[in-house]
Amino acid sequence: MRISLLPLALALGSVTVACDSKKPEAEKPALSAVVPPPPPPVKEPPPPQEEAPKKPPRECPQGKVADFAGNAPLEAEIRRKLTKPEGDITIAELGKVRSLNVSQVRIDELDPCIFPHLTGAKEVFLGAGKLDDLTPLKNLKNLESLRASLNRVSDASPLAGMTKMDRLDLGGTQITDVTPLASLTNLTELDLSMTPVSDISPLAALKKLERLSLKRTNVKDLTPLKGLKELKALDISDTTADGVSLMRKGLKITD
Repeated sequence: MRISLLPLALALGSVTVACDSKKPEAEKPALSAVVPPPPPPVKEPPPPQEEAPKKPPRECPQGKVADFAGNAPLEAEIRRKLTKPEGDITIAELGKVRSLNVSQVRIDELDPCIFPHLTGAKEVFLGAGKLDDLTPLKNLKNLESLRASLNRVSDASPLAGMTKMDRLDLGGTQITDVTPLASLTNLTELDLSMTPVSDISPLAALKKLERLSLKRTNVKDLTPLKGLKELKALDISDTTADGVSLMRKGLKITD
């Protein structure tokens, strides 16, 4: 019996055609097409702004009337202490002010036309700021309390003549040399915390000192304090100073 191969050939042909008719797979994109774009360039921080140059001290006008040069907070405080809400304030009246508290006001400089005339002041409390010169206080020989903390003061020499000083706060300033403080022999409280001071040998002269803060300073040697028998509280926390040699009854050391 003869078998025809035609149907089989046709069937195979159809299979071949069917296979050839499949759609080709989509080509994979090139590597460069899937790489993410580079990140945007990092912006450089803006250069630090230079501070405006310090103004030269103003010239004080001649005459008997105090000129506050628009310093309203200072004038308001002095008027309050003099109980004089209106009218001119004379230079002579400035000498009658017994205390001045401008601790809530940013003080960047001491007015050379006002502060030198506060010769009767016993207390002066200054606010934090960029104050770097205490010279206008030099003539305030009656000062017993002064706060000049959190400022840029680096020179304590204007305080050397204030022999009546009882409490002095210079914490957070740039004071390194405490030699001018050796003459303040009536000091009972002194704050030098957060200053770059390292040598406290001049403080050996402060025989009446009762409270002293050297917190966060560079002080290592506490030997100069051994002779301060009135010292009751000493803060040397965050320093490398060793207070063991000073341990005695009645002295509280914070370390």
